[in-house]
This record gives sequence, structure tokens and C-alpha cells, in this order.
Amino acid sequence: MSWAGSRAASLTRSFGAVLAGSLLLAAATSVARAGDDSTARLRSMLAQGYEQAPSAADVATFGPGVDRALMEIYRDPSSPLLHRMRAMDLLAGFPSEELKTLLDTESARTDLPPALARRVLATAVQAFGEPEPAVAERVWQANSASADSTVRYDAAQMLGKLHPSAALLTVARQRATTETDASVKAELDRRIEAAAPR
Repeated sequence: MSWAGSRAASLTRSFGAVLAGSLLLAAATSVARAGDDSTARLRSMLAQGYEQAPSAADVATFGPGVDRALMEIYRDPSSPLLHRMRAMDLLAGFPSEELKTLLDTESARTDLPPALARRVLATAVQAFGEPEPAVAERVWQANSASADSTVRYDAAQMLGKLHPSAALLTVARQRATTETDASVKAELDRRIEAAAPR
């Protein structure tokens, strides 16, 4: 091959590499923008009126990665409380290892607003109560020890949605003996009496 031919082939390869790189960069930028757009659209959907709360089926139409977008909205401290509550509710339809980690992290917090703490437990029970009850039981134990009586009351009610292990029932009985709120204690006692351990 002549020097000119070799030079032309080299330039063609270089141009091809640059073009391929440009196309990959454009595709990555497009995906990032699509992700940002999906999150913005999700935020808009979560902001609808109380009677128009989106379902898991509604948000599933956004395609792969919708659960991560919901987690991003939930974790964002600047997100309105309603958005965070709805994002957590919807995450129950997308069980994953990342969701387990999020539930454990959030249930361990002592500064979580009661409205979010109650939803963390509801999501744990809905997403993992049947397939992986240990996940839901960990969150239940954290909520049942909350300083907020409304969170403890919800935990007492949620005991009725679990098929508690003998170990969890032991914890529930201990909670009942130390419970200072009469309505929470009554609910705990009722649920414990009705529960059949695994």
C-alpha cells in the first residue's frame, strides 16, 4: 500500500473512532436527559391531588429504572412530603435489594417524620411480608419502638398483616408490657392474641 493509501486508511480509522465516540457520548447524554425527564414527569405525577394518586402500574410505564427514580425523589430532602410519601408507597411494587437497604436505613432513623415512618413499614410489609418476612420484621421492630405513638399504633395494626415468627411475637409481647399509650397497648394486645406464629 502506498504512503497516501496508508495515510488515508489511518485517517478513515481515526475519523471512525471519533464518530463512534461522539455517537456514544450523544447516546449517554440522551439517556441521562431521558432519566432526568422521567424523574421530572414522576414528580409531576406524584404532585396530583389526593384523589388521583398514581398506581404502581401507572409508574411502571416509565420503564426500567423507575424504582431508582422513585428512590431519588424519596431521598431528596427538598422533595415535598407528599411526593416522598407517594414515592415510598409506590416502591412497594418494585421489591429489590436496594429497596431492602433503603427500608433498613430509614427504619433505623430517629428523625424520620411519622408520616414517612408509617409508610416505610407499610412498604416493607407489602413488598416483603410474604416472600422475605425477615425484612418486614426488622422494620416492624424499629417502628414498634418509635417515640411517636401514631407510628407505634400503625406498627401494632401491621402485626395483623404479618404471619409473625415466634421471635417477633416475643418482641411484641415485650412492647405490650412497656407500652404507655392505652390505645396502642390495646391494639397490640388484640393483634398478639389473634396472631399465629410461623
